[in-house]
Amino acid sequence: WTFPFGIEQKYDFADYFHSSPVIRDNMIFVGSGDGRIYAIERHTGTAIWSFQSENPVHGTPAIGGEQIYFGSFDGKVYCLDIADGELNWVFRTVGHRYFPLGEVQVSPVVSGGLVFVGARDYNVYALDAQQGFCHWNKAFTKGWGLSLSIRDSVLFIGSADERVLIAADPRTGTNFW
Repeated sequence: WTFPFGIEQKYDFADYFHSSPVIRDNMIFVGSGDGRIYAIERHTGTAIWSFQSENPVHGTPAIGGEQIYFGSFDGKVYCLDIADGELNWVFRTVGHRYFPLGEVQVSPVVSGGLVFVGARDYNVYALDAQQGFCHWNKAFTKGWGLSLSIRDSVLFIGSADERVLIAADPRTGTNFW
């Protein structure tokens, strides 16, 4: 089977990420340049639900429990119910003078009741997975945090223009190194 998306939007010259599919049980979840995240039945390719954001969704969504998390170029991080796509909460990034929307281009990571996500507003955020409020943020001076990973209770953050790899405490954002 094939699944047709809406019209793909390239946001700007630095929009080089695209969503990879995430599979759970019989559902495939994927973001699209048409601003939607889709839940697709994996055997038939039939749409189960979709949710519309205001701009492209080019980061890969993350699943935690019965929720799915993703960011959009509209500067928001969304939490949806995995079964029906209903909105649980939305978090708005603070924005930056160069990127006033605080576009979310980076794929989130879920661990320990937190959702970690980087945005073009030069911040990495640790959001409460259930309620969406910010526990802490780590600000960068030269660019945004591009890649996030958690291993052995350490949050690893790869930055863009600062060209550093940071190992941080996921509970507080304090650098280990």
